[in-house]
Amino acid sequence: MTISISCNKNEVAEIKDPSLAPDISLVPDRFDQKILLEYFTSASWGVCPEINLLRDSLVSENPGRLYAVSIHINDLLIDESSTTIGGINYMDSLYNPSGIYPAGFINRKISGTSDLSPANWRSNVNSSLGTIPRCGLAIDAKTLNGNILKVEVHTGFSANLSGEYRLHAYLVRGSFRSTDTLYAQLNDFSSMGPTPDSNSVFFNQPPILVNYNYKNFLRKVINDNGPEGDIIPAGSMYRSNDFVKTFTVDLTGIDQTGLKIVAFVDKFGSDGTSHRIENVQMVNVGEAKDWN
Repeated sequence: MTISISCNKNEVAEIKDPSLAPDISLVPDRFDQKILLEYFTSASWGVCPEINLLRDSLVSENPGRLYAVSIHINDLLIDESSTTIGGINYMDSLYNPSGIYPAGFINRKISGTSDLSPANWRSNVNSSLGTIPRCGLAIDAKTLNGNILKVEVHTGFSANLSGEYRLHAYLVRGSFRSTDTLYAQLNDFSSMGPTPDSNSVFFNQPPILVNYNYKNFLRKVINDNGPEGDIIPAGSMYRSNDFVKTFTVDLTGIDQTGLKIVAFVDKFGSDGTSHRIENVQMVNVGEAKDWN
C-alpha cells in the first residue's frame, strides 16, 4: 500500500509503508468545528453534581466535537498556574465577574450572564456547531521522557486571519477520586441535604459524596504566557499555513494517570464579552491527534 502526501502544489511524496506516515498531516482545506466548555465548579458547591451530569451528557451527545474542562474554585483541585497572588482565578475574574456559580461558557461566546447559565449550554453548543472555523489544531503529545513532556501544537489555517489571536494549552486530568474527606463533593439534593430533591438521582445519596469522580479538570496552564494566551504572529495566519509551537512541561509532582492536552485558538478581546474561540483540539498524553 502506498500513501501519497502532497508536499506542495508541484511535488508529491510517496510513503510505501503506512507506519512511516507522519502523525500530523498537511493542513487540510477545511476543519470541523469543535467546541470547548469551560466550567467553573467546586467541591464546596452542592449543586455541582447535577450540573456535572449535564456536562457529561453534552460531551457524550457530541463525541469528538465537544470537550469540557472543569476549572475548580475554592477547593483542593484549583489550578495554581491560573490563580493570582490574591487567590483569584484569572478566567473566573475575566469571564464571570458577577460571581455566578456554577457557571460555564461555550467557546468563550458571552454576550451576557445568561450565556454562563447551564440552562443555556445545550442551545449554545448547537448554535456553535453550525459555524465554520477558519483554523484547526493538531497536537503531538507523544514525547514523554520521565517527568518531561514535550507538546507540539499545530495550528492550521483554511483562511487568512487578521486581528489578535492567541494560542492556549491546558494540561487536564481526566479523572480523580480520593477517599480523603477533604476532597468530598457536597450534595445539596440529598434527602439529608439543604435542598432535597426527590427527582434528583442524588436524592438517595449522602449529602457529602466521598470518593466522588471529578472529571476533566484543569491541572495546569502550559502555554508560555499563562492564562492570557500566546499571541500567534500575524504573519503566520494565512491559508494553508501550519504554525507550530512547542511547549515543554515539567510533570514533577503530578500524577500522570489520565492526563490530556487541550489546545485552542482564541480571538482575543478587550474584556470577557469580546473573546471567541475559533477552534479546539484534545489529545491524551502519550498520543498524537491529527486535524479534525
